[in-house]
Amino acid sequence: MDITTSVDHGSLHQRTEARLLAEESERLGLPMDDQFATEWIIDKEDREFHAADHVMVLSAAAKRSLIEEGVPADKIFVNPCGVDLSCFMPSPRADDIFRVVFCGAITPRKGIHDLMRALSELNLPKAELWVIGGTADLAYRRELERFSGPGVRFLGTFSQDELASIYTQGSVFVLPSIADGFGMVVTQALACGLPVIVSANVGAADVIRDGENGFVIPIRDVDALKDRLERLYRDPALRNYMAETAARDAGARLSWDAYGERLEEFLRAVRKPTG
Repeated sequence: MDITTSVDHGSLHQRTEARLLAEESERLGLPMDDQFATEWIIDKEDREFHAADHVMVLSAAAKRSLIEEGVPADKIFVNPCGVDLSCFMPSPRADDIFRVVFCGAITPRKGIHDLMRALSELNLPKAELWVIGGTADLAYRRELERFSGPGVRFLGTFSQDELASIYTQGSVFVLPSIADGFGMVVTQALACGLPVIVSANVGAADVIRDGENGFVIPIRDVDALKDRLERLYRDPALRNYMAETAARDAGARLSWDAYGERLEEFLRAVRKPTG
């Protein structure tokens, strides 16, 4: 039967991820992040990419990584994730503390060491970092302790409903990942009215309008991260503008209905006629 075949791939090309994580392991002097694929899995996925008619990914970063590994650009369809707008929405702040929020696995992959270093070096009065995620392994925990301080709070994990109430108490959301296929926490934070700072290797950078609803910075660029954080800290008017823009953009462009409509349009366009 003559049918259209598609592969749905949620991350960067895993060979790209393995290279980036190996570089980060060497940079930090830590064991390799255990969240990477073995070579036989990478080879298997690569064969699938080339055999399929189309490859569906979540971001331009993922598309770039596949192209760099030899996957033809014209077979790659990019469709960013949506967010549950009935769950994630703005709500009033309980205080005026400048609060940075991070949510994700506490591993080198997510780049939280760069965020903690940036805040430690800035040493901003009346500022906090809320870290949402599971416990780091011992070696990485020791690395993070170098940049810890009284304003850093490791809160653990939460349900989706609980996350929404935590996001809304933040001033800015930061995800400086070394490699991240999308990062749904980014769209959740935007929907809650937080400006977002992400690295260029976070897939959700596609939904960030730099200087409008957030900032996109290079990976591993602590100075750029410090600059954007301090800019938001010093300028409440800019922070408020970007917060309003973030919530408005999420409502207009980032619903799951919009994601489904883009997917349906793509599948209708590429399906082969029957009969």
